[in-house]
Amino acid sequence: REYVYSVLNQVRQEISKDNCGTLSVNNEEIMVRVADEVRIRSDSIKSAINATGIVVHTNLGRAPLSKDLIMKVLPKLCSYSTLELDLETGKRGTRDSRIRTMLRILSGAEDAMVVNNNAAAVYLMLKGLTKNQPDGFLPEVIVSRSELVEIGGSFRVPDIMREAGVKLVEVGTTNRCRLSDYEKAFTKNTAAILKVHPSNYKILGFTESVSVEKLSKLAHSKGIPCFHDWGSGSFYQFQQSGLSEYTTVEQELSYSPDLLAFSGDKLLGGIQAGIL
Repeated sequence: REYVYSVLNQVRQEISKDNCGTLSVNNEEIMVRVADEVRIRSDSIKSAINATGIVVHTNLGRAPLSKDLIMKVLPKLCSYSTLELDLETGKRGTRDSRIRTMLRILSGAEDAMVVNNNAAAVYLMLKGLTKNQPDGFLPEVIVSRSELVEIGGSFRVPDIMREAGVKLVEVGTTNRCRLSDYEKAFTKNTAAILKVHPSNYKILGFTESVSVEKLSKLAHSKGIPCFHDWGSGSFYQFQQSGLSEYTTVEQELSYSPDLLAFSGDKLLGGIQAGIL
């Protein structure tokens, strides 16, 4: 009914402005316009069958949430909760205190935080390098050329670095990058090494790359941090074929990066989030 009234009001306005009397509108044309209005304004998100062959398809809602999980969360969403209330003091608490505690337990990390998405997590860890720096100074961050990726939504690593206020220093080539390439790139302005996992593509054949563990040792020997943009991560060691080679968060942290960023959706199977 709302859509019909909307179209009729539009037609009335068109008729009132038609001083020459040339406008001709019949019932069939009105119904076509109503159908168009319904199509435009109706809910565009519909259930779909994923027959793409891509198990976690980012264009199809990412990882489907467990029904059991939804049923456990739903009662708290439909009532008041102690989201930001400290029960011991009766005063305002912090909404991320519980998730930080759980992430520390699951990962063994010293601390953790959750933001909107992984791109935001990467931005924040780079932005931290610019704190207390003089105006115009750009801390240098070393990245392999093979890891200057673009992910869905046109998020590009060079763009994120530029927005964060750091200077990108590219090393190596598209297919091969050695530890010596990183060593040669160090200057007095080098602030960090960034390792980026190419989540949605592979470079095969005549290739070479440097592990997070080796990059962490190099960075720490120079007195700077090593950051790892892991892409998709999980706390669970998969056994299925094709997934068993994926490491866990705990294993990735054992390689000693100073900050590890990954998505809460995709492989982890949660809602879209960036975990740092």
